[in-house]
Amino acid sequence: MILIVGGRDQGKRAFACGLVPGLFESDFGDGRTETEENLLQARGLCHFESLVRRILSEGEKPADFVSAYLSAQPDAVILSDEIGSGIIPVDPFEEEWREMTGRLLCDLAQKSSAFYRVTCGIGQRLK
Repeated sequence: MILIVGGRDQGKRAFACGLVPGLFESDFGDGRTETEENLLQARGLCHFESLVRRILSEGEKPADFVSAYLSAQPDAVILSDEIGSGIIPVDPFEEEWREMTGRLLCDLAQKSSAFYRVTCGIGQRLK
């Protein structure tokens, strides 16, 4: 599994497609809108942070989905917007979402075969 993080609209998906031979933008499932069933079939996953938010808002555990996804797609490419470099939110749900997303991304980074940070379309390999 490859993990790629960066700011919003920084070219993460295009970078991923250039990095992994045979990976196309159409291979990515969108964590903002697609069902978990559809995402389990996607070779790549974008908007991981939004998926965590959706799962939490439904009262479910995002870690359960992550485990199922990695079992179904061990060679997946996961893209996430960076959400942890801002002001700590006052709203309890917003704080829980950011903390959960950060913890899951830490776990994914440890499990990944490669981890990149993308800024302005340029990727920096961190692992």
